Amino acid sequence: MDTVEGLRRFSKIFEQFIASQDVAASFEAETSGTSAPYKEFLCGLRVQKSEGGSGLFLSEDKWLELSGGERELEEFKSKLSGVKDGGHNHWYSNPISLIIEADESWPGWEGS
Repeated sequence: MDTVEGLRRFSKIFEQFIASQDVAASFEAETSGTSAPYKEFLCGLRVQKSEGGSGLFLSEDKWLELSGGERELEEFKSKLSGVKDGGHNHWYSNPISLIIEADESWPGWEGS
């Protein structure tokens, strides 16, 4: 979850990663403030470019881990920038899926 602008910024950063020669990247999540109404924050998103299988996992150390080829990563990026305030997109993956939500008033957002 983030604001519309935050998701757009992340989409651009993610696009730069896809275009780069890097095969892996970590994107830390904002974890200050309150996670309510959710139980806890996750640490962020780790991404691995992979020509093999793709998937989304939750690691033991509370990171989302996404692996996939360029096409899958481009599709994921498109889900980030297409969310309007109060709306959401679904990223269907295996073994878990993700809801990407934009909300200008989410409890963890302090306007920074």
